[in-house]
Amino acid sequence: MPVTPRAPGAAVLVALGLPAGSATPPPAALELTPCEIEHPLLHTVVAAECGVLTVAENPHVAGGRQIGLAVARVPAVS
Repeated sequence: MPVTPRAPGAAVLVALGLPAGSATPPPAALELTPCEIEHPLLHTVVAAECGVLTVAENPHVAGGRQIGLAVARVPAVS
């Protein structure tokens, strides 16, 4: 039995119904600075880049409280 599209224009109609602009704000900037992370049990120190990413505590509340998330980027080792 051949498969035929039931609504070939459905994707186009959905795309046309979407708003042109985005209601979500642009992603927050994350400024990273060199830092060191220490493993508490292995007593080793790893070079990394650290920063704080500020995000909405509840993204569904416009203008709500903001919280800072500690972020560390550690290079991969092969």
